[in-house]
Amino acid sequence: MILDSSRISLRPFKLTDVDDMMLWIDDDRVCMATPQVYNHFAEVIRLQAFDYVENKVSQRVLEKAGFLKEGILRKYCYHQGKICMA
Repeated sequence: MILDSSRISLRPFKLTDVDDMMLWIDDDRVCMATPQVYNHFAEVIRLQAFDYVENKVSQRVLEKAGFLKEGILRKYCYHQGKICMA
């Protein structure tokens, strides 16, 4: 299957997008959206998600959506003046 690039629109990410996204995301939507990615884009073979090690709620949501924890990325990102793990 060939990906129809006309169905995809990209724009620069803005910090205000995070607020909108956090209002939209909940357990049901993540669980519903994950299989739809595979159904609509057959060429996708792997879907990744990242969360902070301290954020147990996000980890649980991802597990319910079918994600598997494969490891911890140490010193992976810089957030609010600290080096964090994901």
